[in-house]
Amino acid sequence: NENGGETNITGGEITDNTAGGNGGGVNNEGDLDVDGGNISGNTAGGNGGGINTGDGGNTNINDGNITGNEAENGGGVNTEDGGTTNIKGGEISENTAENNGGGVNNENGGETNITGGEITDNTAGGNGGGVNNEGDLDVDGGNIGDNTAGGNGDDVNTGNNGNTDINGGNVSGDVNTEPGGNTNVNGGTTGSKDSAINNGQITVILPNGKEDIVTGSAFKYMLDIDGATYKLTENLQLTKDLVVPEDISVTLDLNGFVLKGTGSGSVVTNKGNLTLIDSNPTAVHKYTKGNGGLYTLNDANGNITVKGGAITGGNIGGDGGGVRNYYGTFTMEGGNIVGNTANMCGGGVSNCEDCTFNMTGGNIEGNLAISTFLGGGGVFNDGTFTMKAGTIANNRSSFGGGVLNGNFNGECTFTMESGTITGNEGVNGGGGVFNKNGTFNMEGGTITNNKRHYAAYDTGVENQATFNMKGGGIDSEIVGSATIFAGYFGAAAKNSINTDWLADGLVWSDNSGSDARYPKDVFTHKLENSPYV
Repeated sequence: NENGGETNITGGEITDNTAGGNGGGVNNEGDLDVDGGNISGNTAGGNGGGINTGDGGNTNINDGNITGNEAENGGGVNTEDGGTTNIKGGEISENTAENNGGGVNNENGGETNITGGEITDNTAGGNGGGVNNEGDLDVDGGNIGDNTAGGNGDDVNTGNNGNTDINGGNVSGDVNTEPGGNTNVNGGTTGSKDSAINNGQITVILPNGKEDIVTGSAFKYMLDIDGATYKLTENLQLTKDLVVPEDISVTLDLNGFVLKGTGSGSVVTNKGNLTLIDSNPTAVHKYTKGNGGLYTLNDANGNITVKGGAITGGNIGGDGGGVRNYYGTFTMEGGNIVGNTANMCGGGVSNCEDCTFNMTGGNIEGNLAISTFLGGGGVFNDGTFTMKAGTIANNRSSFGGGVLNGNFNGECTFTMESGTITGNEGVNGGGGVFNKNGTFNMEGGTITNNKRHYAAYDTGVENQATFNMKGGGIDSEIVGSATIFAGYFGAAAKNSINTDWLADGLVWSDNSGSDARYPKDVFTHKLENSPYV
């Protein structure tokens, strides 16, 4: 049907035809209405196994069956080159595309509007088993489900330069958005197995600077756009916890908002390179402190203020309630990891063996590790953890309220260059730090006001492995042993130190208070004659 032509199909069959180019069953460049009949078993060497609409053509599919057709793109229906297809009813099923759009493909300036009908059981070797869109697509009704794609988007895929609006209807499976595409879910029902949220939206800043707004179930749990920044623009309740895959580098900007986990896993698992930032650190959120010391988000009635965005609400049976750094590199520049739970180790953060965690800012606070025999309420480290700034505060566990270092890996290292470990509780040992099976190097910062629940004394540090102190301040007891080259100490800490822990030539003196980081009313003693001072 060419330019200016008009074709109406109300019944009958168009079957077993072959076109070397586009439109195995029907090629439309005019006006086409399909009100019944079967278009089946046709093959196109190009696009549109059943129907192809292009060159400004207009197709209305009101009823009928488009089944079992094959094409390079758009096994059932293809729209391109300024064409428009309106799908109002009928069935598009069991079609196959070698590349994209098993059921429906829309590309190169095409427009497709779906208000009814069924798009089911179609297959694409590439993207969009049900529908692939690289033009303009509106879904206002109908059902799209049980389709399969060898690439992305089993049911709906939006590719580069595509714009998809889902306002109604039912998409029962996977909805995917590729870099350069845009998907807005404003209504209807979506049930993507890969979706991270059902409601809300997030801004994805691509490596080229373009900003895409991803809405609803179109936001996938896999943060796999290398070099992108995922920026929160509202509080988000996750339906599936986020994962950064191997060899992918991304930035997560909390932007003052809350990223709340599902309550049945880590909020974020990092296998690649993830940087956490917070471009709105003055935003205020409220928490309440519950049994065991766990903070729970309660913006309406909470009495604990946390400033800035937060990763919260994680609850895992293993390690890493808030963040699980699993063979990756995690850099924390800002934000909060607060109010998360692990049944084993690392209520806030678990840094696994062969992983690197760099903390240059932010807070790890109000987290809980439940196990009686393990710990790390704030942080569990079995890899390499460097603390250059920030706070690990008010966390609780059996061992190492603030930090448990080296539960399994004796080669792990925690280096504290600055920052504060404060207000934590180790029920059975190590209020601030429990160094079980690794090396803890303290070069600066403060470990202060931590406590051990079942003891007549408070413990800043409990050491069973290697603890080297070359700077910083500890106000309460050090239990076990240590090698001390320099530092500032409270009276309880000083009294707990055996003289054979001190490096040769060191002598005690009163703290003059000349160093503002270590006030003389708390850190009343310091070591002199040290090359590290």
